[in-house]
Amino acid sequence: MKILIADDDLTSRVMLEGLTRKWGFDPVVAEDGQAAWDIIQGKDAPKLLLLDWEMPLLNGIQLCELIRESENNTNDPSFIILLTSRNETSDIVKGLSAGSNEYIVKPFAHAELQARLNVGFRMLQLQAERKEHEQDLLLFKRAFYTSMAGTIITDDQEIIINVNSAFCDVTGFEQGDVIGQKQSYFISDQEKPTFHSGLLKKLERLGQWRGEILGRKKNGDVYTAQALVSILKNERDEIVNYVGTFTDITQQKKHQEKLDLLAHHDVLTGLPNRALFIDRFKQSIAHSKRTKRLLAVSFLDLDNFKPVNDTYGHDVGDRLLIEVTKRLSENIREEDTISRQGGDEFTILLGSITSTSECMEMMGRIHDSISVPYLIDNHVINIGSSSGVTLYPLDDNDLDTLIRHADKAMYHAKTHGKNYCHLFNVEDGI
Repeated sequence: MKILIADDDLTSRVMLEGLTRKWGFDPVVAEDGQAAWDIIQGKDAPKLLLLDWEMPLLNGIQLCELIRESENNTNDPSFIILLTSRNETSDIVKGLSAGSNEYIVKPFAHAELQARLNVGFRMLQLQAERKEHEQDLLLFKRAFYTSMAGTIITDDQEIIINVNSAFCDVTGFEQGDVIGQKQSYFISDQEKPTFHSGLLKKLERLGQWRGEILGRKKNGDVYTAQALVSILKNERDEIVNYVGTFTDITQQKKHQEKLDLLAHHDVLTGLPNRALFIDRFKQSIAHSKRTKRLLAVSFLDLDNFKPVNDTYGHDVGDRLLIEVTKRLSENIREEDTISRQGGDEFTILLGSITSTSECMEMMGRIHDSISVPYLIDNHVINIGSSSGVTLYPLDDNDLDTLIRHADKAMYHAKTHGKNYCHLFNVEDGI
């Protein structure tokens, strides 16, 4: 550490410079008070100062006063040791009042000076550490209050002690609404009852938890948050605080859900598209093998749909397809699947079928529901449907072949009277 030695006596300067260098300091020397003041005002000036009282231009007392005035209650003050041959109580009081930290009367023991310098060195070290901590704290506060992520700090009992403005912006709660509340108070009732206990168990094991949380806003709205919750412990490994940060990803989730819907569903009707239909078929095949029951694969085509488009326009035709979809959905079970192949063609999976007659009865209900007249824009529209169906594993083939067989059976129904379902015969191939 640098140390400034200010003394107009050459012998004293040389002696003090030698001693301080021996003790591990880096001495900077001034021959009078003015020279010392110039050094103090410079860049990277020493903070440990050894000043003689009696000096020309500026004496030690005047220099102390100038230094303290310039520091003006700074959190980084110098440590000043005043050297003097004056030993009256009034002189000591004067020196300390001027701003010196220590007062050493000449002649002094070298050990005493070394001890006082070590005290100054340690004081300046602690001061620098405190300043660094204060800067870290200031940086933390700035990051905490200006962060775009909502942040919650609780005590060890999960009682909220602080939140930032981003938390208030997302949730609509003010600081006064939340300070003193349990953190779990802001989790939506829609979240699983075991969610909070599971989160705490992971925190205890891993020290942090990352995932999605359903949060509750002040107005009652539910939002999805991507959150990170961490534990802060003291030197005894005891929990002191919980810190949670989160961002509202509700809109991103909705956008992703919309993309997923478009990727796996028909835009017009909302029915599963071919990609999702294939996935459902794989599940249904597995279920059929496990339960030893039949799986019906049906291909259905609307009768007299083209005249609707030609007569009333495609907008009415689209609305008719939506109404047909509703009726199809109302006449199948939850585990069954309907897919729009395109235009007015649909494929249907009917699982857990016990017999051919059960399958044909279900298809009959579907045909009956479709044939009930529709009222769209005050137009009464009558259509029917023709379908073909094949049964797995009686027809033990892959999906494309099963659909092709069902399509062939549908064509047979279409050319032999319409508005009914024809069962594909594996032996005859029709």
